[in-house]
Amino acid sequence: MRSASPWSARVVGLLATILFLPWEAYAQCSTDVGTYLSSISRLYEGLDYERALEQIASAKRLTRGIEDDVVLTLYEGIVLADMGKSDKATAAFKAALYLKPDAKLPVQVAPKVVELFEKVREQVNPKPAPPLAKKEPEPVRPAPSEPVAPRPPEIVGAHKQKPFDMNQGAMSLRISAQDAQDSALRFSWEANTGTLETPASSATTSEVRWKVRGCVPEGLTPTVKATVTNSQGLSVSTNFTVYATPCIIQEAGDQHSLRVQPDGTVWAWGNNTYGQLGDGTTAHGAARVQVRNLRGVTTVSAGGSHSLAVTNDGTVWAWGNNGFKQLGIGSTTNHSMPVRVRNLSNVVAVSAGGGHSLAVTDDGTVWAWGSNRSGQLGDGTTIHRSMPVQVNGLSGVVAVSAGVHHSLAISNDGTVWAWGNNDSGQLGDGTTTNRSTPVQVSGLSGVVTISAGHLHSLARLHDGTVWAWGKNGTGQLGDGTTDTRLSPVQVSGLSEVATISAGGGHSLAVRNDGTVWAWGSNSQGQLGDGTTINRSSPVHLTVLNKVSTLAAGMHHSVALQKDGMAWAWGSNKSGQRGDGTNIDLFTPVPVIR
Repeated sequence: MRSASPWSARVVGLLATILFLPWEAYAQCSTDVGTYLSSISRLYEGLDYERALEQIASAKRLTRGIEDDVVLTLYEGIVLADMGKSDKATAAFKAALYLKPDAKLPVQVAPKVVELFEKVREQVNPKPAPPLAKKEPEPVRPAPSEPVAPRPPEIVGAHKQKPFDMNQGAMSLRISAQDAQDSALRFSWEANTGTLETPASSATTSEVRWKVRGCVPEGLTPTVKATVTNSQGLSVSTNFTVYATPCIIQEAGDQHSLRVQPDGTVWAWGNNTYGQLGDGTTAHGAARVQVRNLRGVTTVSAGGSHSLAVTNDGTVWAWGNNGFKQLGIGSTTNHSMPVRVRNLSNVVAVSAGGGHSLAVTDDGTVWAWGSNRSGQLGDGTTIHRSMPVQVNGLSGVVAVSAGVHHSLAISNDGTVWAWGNNDSGQLGDGTTTNRSTPVQVSGLSGVVTISAGHLHSLARLHDGTVWAWGKNGTGQLGDGTTDTRLSPVQVSGLSEVATISAGGGHSLAVRNDGTVWAWGSNSQGQLGDGTTINRSSPVHLTVLNKVSTLAAGMHHSVALQKDGMAWAWGSNKSGQRGDGTNIDLFTPVPVIR
C-alpha cells in the first residue's frame, strides 16, 4: 500500500479532530493544537491512555491562548478519569473550569465521567438557589444578621501571549480576577524554571513576562503559576504551560558519544584518540567514563574528535582535538580534560562540527572558531581562528548546528541561514558555491529545529514536517530518490515530528508519539532496522518507543527514552555505542539508564 502523503495525513488528522470534537471547540483551537488533538483523540478512542497523556503534555507546549489550555486540560481530565484517577481528574477539570466556567467536554464520554465533570462544575460555579414561592408579605421583624461566609476571588480571564518564536523561552502572561466582597486583590507569580520579570498589576489584573536563558532539562514541562489572594486571605490559582527549548543531553559525534546526567555531570564513551572523552587520558572507552572537572552542565555537543559543553553560568568548555583550533583557547594544543573557551560568556547553545565550533549568546549573536577552510566560521574569510569571532550579519539567532565543513542557524523569524562548504548543495541556496558569510536557505520558513550532517542538512518546521537538502547518494534526504538537492525537499511520509538529527550519511527523527524513524546510509547498521540496506525513505524502528531525543553520529546512532533508558546501534569499532563491546549491531540495544 502506498504511504499517505504528509498533506493527506494532515487532512485525515484534521478530519478526525472535527469528528471527535464539538465544532465550536475545534474552531477556537489554534492550528498547532488542533493537529495534536487528532492524535490525542485517536489514542483516547483506542484506550491508549498513557500515550494520550504524553501527547497532551507535548501539545501544552504549543498552546496559544485560553481555548487551547481549556480543551487540553479537559482531555487530560477525561483520560485520567477513565484510568480511575479521580482525584487527578477532578484537579484537571477544576483547572479548565476556572479558565472557562461554561466549558463543555470535547468528546463523548462514559456517564460516570460526565457525572464527575458536572459535580466539579457545581463546586467551581455553584448554582444559585431557586426562587422562593411567592406569598403574602409578613410584617417586618428585626432579625439578627448572619455573617456571609467569605468566598475566594475568581479568575475571570487568563491570556498567554503568542511567543515571537517557538525556540525562544520568552512569553507574556496575563490574568484578570474579581472578588465577591470587592476587597483588594493581591497577585503573585511563580515558575518551576526560568525567571519572572517584575509583574505589572492593577486592582483586577496582573501581567508578567517569563523567560528562560538557554534550554530547560529534558522531560521538564515549564509552568508558571499565578495566584490571586483577597483581603480575607482566601486565594485561587491557575497554571500556564510555557515553552522553552529542551537541553541536548545525549549527543553522538564521529566516533564518540556524550551524555549529561541529571546532576549536571557529563559522561562519555567511544574513541578517545585526542582526549575527546575528557577523562584525562587518550584510552578508548567501550564503557562510559566521567568527564573530569565539569559540573553544572546544561547542554553538550560532540564533534568530529572534540567535545563542547555549556554550564549553567553561561560559560563554554571544550576538550579533545585542537589541531584546527576548535577548542577556542588561543593555541593548537589537544586537551584530554575540559578547558574554558576564551572571550565567550552568556552562551545558551553550542554545536561542535568536524573541526570547528559554534555558539549562540543570549543576545542572539553567533560566534565561531576553529577550521575555516570552506568559510564555515562565517566571518568573511577562510582563516582558521583559535578564539571566537562573530559570524557576520546574523542577529536574533536562537539555534545553530555545525556540520563537518558547513554551518546552519535559525533566526527568530523562522528562517534558516547557512555558510561554509557547499560542494553538494548543503547550504540550500540553489548553488554549489562555498560561502564565507551566511546566505538564506531558499524556500523555508517557520523552522524550529535544524541539523547539519556531513554533506546534507535537515530542518523541522512548526507544522511537524521535515525538509532536507544536499548530498543524497545513500538516500539521506528521505525523498525516495538518491538525487542531490540544492534546495530543500520534503522528507516523504513523515508528519508530527518532534526531533531530528543528521549524521554522516543517514538521518533520524522522533515523532510526537515517541516513535523513531530512520533513512539514508545503512552500511554499518546505523538505521537500526536489522539490515545493512540503504533506505531512501523513512523506516520505522519498531523496537523503540517513548523516545524523547536522539542523535546521529558518523556511522552510529543513539536515542534516549523518556524513562532515562539510552539505546544505541550501528558502528561500534571504538566503543561509541557505550554497551561495553566493540561489535557492530544492526538493531538498537540498551546502553545506560
